[in-house]
Amino acid sequence: MVPGYEKTSRWSYTNSVHAALTLSSSGSATATTSVDGYQNITTKIIVYTYLQKLVGNEWTNVDSASHTAYSWHAAYEDSLTSVPWGHDYRTRNSIYVYSGNSYENIVFYSNIHHYHSTSDHSNCVN
Repeated sequence: MVPGYEKTSRWSYTNSVHAALTLSSSGSATATTSVDGYQNITTKIIVYTYLQKLVGNEWTNVDSASHTAYSWHAAYEDSLTSVPWGHDYRTRNSIYVYSGNSYENIVFYSNIHHYHSTSDHSNCVN
């Protein structure tokens, strides 16, 4: 434990979350999400995935997908809308993990992708 830093909160029904965004050279966006709960504790997982584009200083949703798994594990790969050059993109995942009627909500983001022309970096946000 590092002094001066709060301990990361531990989730009650969720063991791990992974989210990634892949952009092909043609602009097709693929979001992958996996959630692991705990066997005999986690009963349902609902995943909402939002593909977001940075416009000015605001992240705006451009596409979305959702899934429900009646299990302690969920893994999804979603092909989302093709995106144009010249913007930064990420996914925002809102995940509801249930144990019976109780649930916890986890908001998780992928890495940001700088999807810009290789010749023009004028509008690239780092």
